[in-house]
Amino acid sequence: MAFFAAALLMVILGLQFCTSSTGPEDFDAGWSLKIGILGGDESIGVFQGTYVNLPIFIIADSLPQIDSFNLKISYNADALTFIDVEPGEMLHGWEDLIYTSKVYSGYDTLLGVLDMTGIAGTNSSGSELMSISQIEAETDSIHVLDLKFWVTDDRVYECHFVPVNFFWEDCGDNVIYYGPGNYLAISEHVYRRNWTDPLDPYVETIPEDGTIDEDDHIYGIFDSCQDASAGGGIDFYHGGVDIACAQPIDVAVGDINLNNISYELTDLFLLAEYFISGESVFTIDRAKQLRASDTNHDRIFPTTADLQYMNRVIMGDPIGTSHLEHFADTVNVIIHENVISLESLIDLGATLLVFEGEIGFSALYNDFNIKSAYKDGETRILFYSIDQDKFEAGTTPVLQLAAPADLKSCESSGYYGNMVFSKIIE
Repeated sequence: MAFFAAALLMVILGLQFCTSSTGPEDFDAGWSLKIGILGGDESIGVFQGTYVNLPIFIIADSLPQIDSFNLKISYNADALTFIDVEPGEMLHGWEDLIYTSKVYSGYDTLLGVLDMTGIAGTNSSGSELMSISQIEAETDSIHVLDLKFWVTDDRVYECHFVPVNFFWEDCGDNVIYYGPGNYLAISEHVYRRNWTDPLDPYVETIPEDGTIDEDDHIYGIFDSCQDASAGGGIDFYHGGVDIACAQPIDVAVGDINLNNISYELTDLFLLAEYFISGESVFTIDRAKQLRASDTNHDRIFPTTADLQYMNRVIMGDPIGTSHLEHFADTVNVIIHENVISLESLIDLGATLLVFEGEIGFSALYNDFNIKSAYKDGETRILFYSIDQDKFEAGTTPVLQLAAPADLKSCESSGYYGNMVFSKIIE
């Protein structure tokens, strides 16, 4: 019987969505639906092996009467195990809150999808809660519901940010019905957390081709569904769970010289020397010094991204390591007429170029510290900073070669210490 009721409910909501009605003339598209972020910003993060309640809020200057909604979210089901949906203050007295949970394989991780439908009901006090007068009398933010998860104790996910996103699979997803039940509001903009700029905490998510097709699930309602829209627009904000970092028990990350003080310039200089001379520079305790070099907590060390992240910590403007987007960008290393240039859509930091044989060169970009040496049949050239220097997004000539040379590899990093792909173009 419960299944039949749920199925009938979805049919009714589907018929509502297909109506061609328009919203009230005085509707102001000032709505936002926001998934919270647990453990972010200044917090140390959420500990693994614990239960968390991730809130969803509705934010508005004013609201007409809300009668029902259909929300859908997605999450990494390897990192988070869905437990329950718990109603917030908005749903007090509502008639129905129905949800279904599915987990899909075939992706990089297990994909969890949660579909939630709420109905205020004709005799429900919940429908009165959302009147314009009460919103204005209380607050511009109302707690809709909590998503209860268990955070995995798998150490693969320590020091990771696990996104929980609004998710679209068809035209009826993430829709609010209002006024009473004759009108609907759909997505207008969709945002994600911007960890690199505290003055601009959210950035809009837009597909690369600028269109939202049926395989674009986290950018808003599909373009093909816009014909069915009515008179309301909602800004959606993705959220997630920021999992705490587990520190090594026998070494402090950033203390490369093992003097019990992390992130000194002497640590940075020692790590920079590693990229020129190799592991022979770690003369105190090689294994501990290597582990201490994983400053960006990506479990790949040492890399130029670790060197760059150490620089950001010393300069006082790092972002949380769990917010670094590794391998999301590519740097093209262009060789043209004996000039080496770096081309990227993002600002770049520490960069290592390795050439076959001994070469002659001159630097074309002198803001960075530059170290180089010929050793074991290779010339290694490192650009790194002890200030706030960067290769700005775009194309930057960095080296003039004295003669044609064989560039074996390039390892670069984003300005904030994220790893990037490198592609050599001759």
